[in-house]
Amino acid sequence: MGRSSSSASERSTELKKRKKEKVVDITPFFKSVTGSEFWSCIPYHYTQAARSFTELPHSSQCIVGDRAGGIRLLEVDSEVEELDKKHNVHASEIVDICVNPAANLVASTSNEKYVNLMSIKDDKFGKADRLKTDQAVRSLVCVEDYRNGSNALLCGCKQVILAYDCVTRKCFGTMFNHQSGSTITKLSGVEGCLLLSATADRCNQLWDIRVQRPVRSFDAISKTTLAAGAHVDSSGRVLARIDGNDMLYFHDIDTGKLFHKHQIPNVQGQLTALRFTPVQRFLAMSDSQSIYLMDWNHPTSAIASKPIGTVLPDDKVTKIRWHSTNKQFYCAANTGFQTFQFSEQFD
Repeated sequence: MGRSSSSASERSTELKKRKKEKVVDITPFFKSVTGSEFWSCIPYHYTQAARSFTELPHSSQCIVGDRAGGIRLLEVDSEVEELDKKHNVHASEIVDICVNPAANLVASTSNEKYVNLMSIKDDKFGKADRLKTDQAVRSLVCVEDYRNGSNALLCGCKQVILAYDCVTRKCFGTMFNHQSGSTITKLSGVEGCLLLSATADRCNQLWDIRVQRPVRSFDAISKTTLAAGAHVDSSGRVLARIDGNDMLYFHDIDTGKLFHKHQIPNVQGQLTALRFTPVQRFLAMSDSQSIYLMDWNHPTSAIASKPIGTVLPDDKVTKIRWHSTNKQFYCAANTGFQTFQFSEQFD
């Protein structure tokens, strides 16, 4: 009974937040000649290198896990302010971090046989608690478990995904990657109880946490280039993938078929990251020098992509995360991150 009432309260709070928020339409940016006046950039340089980054849903806050095992809570407004920090949460580099949909619990891993859990309240971290696992955890994501009326923490291990209830902390499911047989390198949430995984052999799998095996598999785009990134749009029907060159590949989630390829003009080096907006169908991506936006709301013949900024010097973007209303997005690298905010005069 406790887990259902807790989850119901979280969902009610989340729905109230969504109703108050105004979705920002960034379409005018694509209709302008240059678009430079639409976006402002706030750079932030880490004092300790970090590869783990996530945003807090329905806020302007984000969390960074660094190479020394510390976790920082940051507020991004016109500048970046550090709200709280926990030192030595892990004994080694934090390799992944995630937050539950209610933004009151953060989970982190350092490729050890445990996940660190901390509550977040009033812009402060709570006491750390360890969730022990049978295998070393490489990747984390939180999704809705509609079957049990709770949030589920998914832990990507070598060839399995372990599902834990965020309230009871008990493992209620194991999903097996026997079909591919390759090491799971990354997990990302899709919609509801669905998630997307990436494996070391450059393939992607779509999972339903109610099923032990992938419900859809997507073969590697290329055996010779790196699998740079993949993400599913807000409709849950389109999977976008990049192969490390200058091409975007769009797949139908229901059939698994590739239905469109799009070449990004004037790409410098390789595309390294991509992310759909939570609402509407805009796509942010990065190469070794620039950050781009794409309007995916039109027919494939009318897709437009435009550069809006440059990558931090001597670094590359490894993660892109959007605010829940499209008003800003983060481009995270190893030495810092950039926040791109849509100008209020055009909201």
